[in-house]
Amino acid sequence: MATFEVGRMYNTRWAGDSQLTITCLIAGRTAKTVKALVDGKIKSYKLHIRNNEEFFFPEGRFSKAPVMSASKIAGGM
Repeated sequence: MATFEVGRMYNTRWAGDSQLTITCLIAGRTAKTVKALVDGKIKSYKLHIRNNEEFFFPEGRFSKAPVMSASKIAGGM
């Protein structure tokens, strides 16, 4: 299963504007949450699992909300 790793950076894009990206640094985690540095602030996010991969919603949950997935490692590592 793809999981978020502490100290690693991840990125995603907005559904309405593919040029607009969000990058986050995972600062900590538990089995059900991650603490991520997004836009200069550390926030806690609830983890969800789909298709054997962890994900969370860095900007809230709405129809075109960006989804941060554990497979979207920044820099293509």
